[in-house]
Amino acid sequence: MTPVRKQMPSTRSSPDLPALLERKARRRRRRLITVQTLLLVLITLVWAYQTDVRANLEKREAAEISVNVHGEPADPAHDSSAVVFFDGFGTYDADHLSDTLAAGYKEILDGETWSVSYGNAPLASERIGELILDLAHERGVTDLALVGYSMGGIIDLEVAAYLAGSPEVTVRNITLVSTPDGLDGLRPHQKKELEFAQTFARVPGAQYSTFLRFIGEVYFMRDRYSDGDLGTRASNFVEVLGIAKDYVGRPRLPGTWLLVDQAFAIANADLDGALRTIAEESRMVEPLPTVLYLGTAPPGRDYMVNDEVSSKRICRYAALYGISCEIRDVPGAVHTMPERTADAYRATFGELRPSAQLDMEQAELMHELRTGGDGEGLRSLEQLGFEPPEISEGEIPGEVQEGASGALDPERAEHAEAGS
Repeated sequence: MTPVRKQMPSTRSSPDLPALLERKARRRRRRLITVQTLLLVLITLVWAYQTDVRANLEKREAAEISVNVHGEPADPAHDSSAVVFFDGFGTYDADHLSDTLAAGYKEILDGETWSVSYGNAPLASERIGELILDLAHERGVTDLALVGYSMGGIIDLEVAAYLAGSPEVTVRNITLVSTPDGLDGLRPHQKKELEFAQTFARVPGAQYSTFLRFIGEVYFMRDRYSDGDLGTRASNFVEVLGIAKDYVGRPRLPGTWLLVDQAFAIANADLDGALRTIAEESRMVEPLPTVLYLGTAPPGRDYMVNDEVSSKRICRYAALYGISCEIRDVPGAVHTMPERTADAYRATFGELRPSAQLDMEQAELMHELRTGGDGEGLRSLEQLGFEPPEISEGEIPGEVQEGASGALDPERAEHAEAGS
């Protein structure tokens, strides 16, 4: 038999069980502290986010749209007229725009200068229209011109539709400067950014978050830090952080919620419908307003709005409803900085003065013809060689017909029809 060997105890020392358990306990405590710290940070961030959102919601609820007198007429005798300015996407009010364009526009129609302030309130065209009527009554103003820049032109037309047929005021002219015909009137890159803004708005509270607004501003300035070597990009990125911080801290900053409202105003724009309403409501009550569209011409180019497509479409809509529409491009215009070409805008308004004023006179004569009048309007039109289209009372032509644009100048009527 093979002898059985006994198992001898190991001479090596066995682990110290209490020490091992202590080490495991310390690791568990560290993990627990880490989790608790992360939870505390997360709770703090959520609390800060909700507090910021509530504060901005309160700002929005307390905010009010306003229409303010921003300048006097060039000629005091024209105090019964006013030119109302609407600025575009990303703006709080139209003060800067009116400072830039008012002097030039008054070459066409002089009057007080009024500035529409969106004021971080919910964007509502009807409310703006109500405030314009209130201010017109207070100031004794009966004739209006509405000037809208970019997205402001969409609000401009919606307000004109609200005011159409009002017994208190008559809108004589609607001027649209680089106004898009909805999303399809934007350049592809801007269309994508607007669609991003609409998606962003679906995040709970996102449009009321200052932090997310800051991140958004940094993102939209990415072209400033995307080129160069690593050191250059890092330096530029830090600079952009400072710019975004200063911008978000501005006292008259248009809130993200206002930007979302402005984005939806573009996405939901129905300029054809607005012009139809203007024609239907005004036709037997007052002269139809005239429309001017100002785009850009070399060496400028509108990198945000496809003004060539938008201008032609809008003038085609106007022609369908017998509204005179004229397109003119401003040399060197820059969409985001109209002040750079203030002199070019003024010169363009000066060039437009004869035809724009003639169009307004013709609109008055056509109104007199439609409503009976004393025959003077018809005789004046006949002297100008105009043969009015045969349109029954209240009828809106369903397609562009010869002479239905309301413009006496055959070339301009043809221009409007060419927009199709």
